[in-house]
Amino acid sequence: VLEKTEFNIIHTDNREQALQFFSDNDFDIVLVDNDLHGESCANIVKEFRNQERFRAKHPTKIFGFTASDNESVRSEFLSSGADGFLYKPIKVKELSAQLRQIVESVL
Repeated sequence: VLEKTEFNIIHTDNREQALQFFSDNDFDIVLVDNDLHGESCANIVKEFRNQERFRAKHPTKIFGFTASDNESVRSEFLSSGADGFLYKPIKVKELSAQLRQIVESVL
């Protein structure tokens, strides 16, 4: 779905890749899918935030992304340092508009 937007997309398959890409690059927005091969995605968000503090990086907008309507999943993401939360399924036009709005608010 994201590849159909006008944004540059980097996709990772696991926690280690995600942490390495985050460490090596600066991003405007990071979407963390709650279904990342059994990993605690809230912990990944915490690790991203720790990397930012350690490297004195400007805070990246981080959003949780899930198909679950479980409120505890949303709460866990937000308490871990995520800036927001998106629910699947989402239409490409809606996602693109939301991402554009977030990017414009950052710039």
